[in-house]
Amino acid sequence: MGANSVVKSVFKKSGTSISASVSGDKLVHEAGGIEADISAVAKGDILAGSGTGAIGIIAASGKSDGDVLTLQADGTVDYEAAGGGGAGVSGDGLFMVQIDDNWSSVAHATWVKAFDDDENIRWAERIDDDNLLADGVYTPPAGKYYLHAQMATWNQDEETAGVRIQKDGGTIMQTLSRAAGDASTISVAADIIVETDGNYAFTADFYHEGGAPQAINATTSWFGGWRVS
Repeated sequence: MGANSVVKSVFKKSGTSISASVSGDKLVHEAGGIEADISAVAKGDILAGSGTGAIGIIAASGKSDGDVLTLQADGTVDYEAAGGGGAGVSGDGLFMVQIDDNWSSVAHATWVKAFDDDENIRWAERIDDDNLLADGVYTPPAGKYYLHAQMATWNQDEETAGVRIQKDGGTIMQTLSRAAGDASTISVAADIIVETDGNYAFTADFYHEGGAPQAINATTSWFGGWRVS
């Protein structure tokens, strides 16, 4: 069969023969029929418009786990790595810093920056997905973030413990807790959702009042959070 030859009497409609043109050895569809060579389609591939009146294969081969279908600048689509929660944040800004060892230098009735090297506090950076934490100071890009700080300390006689979260040195959330009687420990926590334009620094402070300075419990004393939108 020659190229562009016409096949007669292949299709019938109401007893009338319908002509169909051929390209090479392939039957060409008419009136908007789908024309696409999908002989190379493989697992994970999809079909999508590749131009006016044309369909092509979007190959999954060579792509990575978690890639998503993304509209390109030229109007086509392709698999790409999923974008993060916002500019500069690939891991949603997740962070946590924790007291590394029981710490007993919280002076009586004094707020102390909890994770500052200048305070000689032994602390460990446990999580910092986007490198937004330095010396206990969290400086995320623009967005909304959930922040949590908590502390546990020992009690001798109805002592008070406190935690506060600050933005550029100003308190935006503070919680105080007084132990009941001779309870062995005091636990206190502060939570807040903050919005930043990317130019604010957030820190956590600890506080103790009543009797001699008490050691901070390393296991349950930390500052952390993540992006929420």
